[in-house]
Amino acid sequence: MPKIDLSNIQEAGDLLPPGTYDARLTEVKEGSTPNGIEMWRLTWTVLNETHRGRLVFDRIFFSEAALPRVKLLYIAVGIDTSKEMELTSNNLLDKYAMVTVEVQEYKDNEGRKMEGNKVAWAGYSALEPGDVEEEKEDVDF
Repeated sequence: MPKIDLSNIQEAGDLLPPGTYDARLTEVKEGSTPNGIEMWRLTWTVLNETHRGRLVFDRIFFSEAALPRVKLLYIAVGIDTSKEMELTSNNLLDKYAMVTVEVQEYKDNEGRKMEGNKVAWAGYSALEPGDVEEEKEDVDF
């Protein structure tokens, strides 16, 4: 049986405070909407000291209306968007960006008001070289 100290662990359901965080894209799951629009589910891992290891979830869609957000994301992680390219989830995996997180109110399946984190629509920006608070041997991804 593992011996652990949970006294410094945040409670489940605690929201990440609104703000901009250095993050690494640690998972991309491909899928599609019920209407057949391709989308990817993104999992970002926060690197900033105070919230290190917290996860932020987002989705990007490949509809005509959402392509400016896809381009913003690709630019933020340092991928050249000046020419035609084949987008694959592997293009993004393990890339870094600054991710702006907001708190969003929504209703659950039973109509109760809830709050959750979401990435702002234009919530991606580039990290400058050396800005990444990584090299964290003490963080397991």
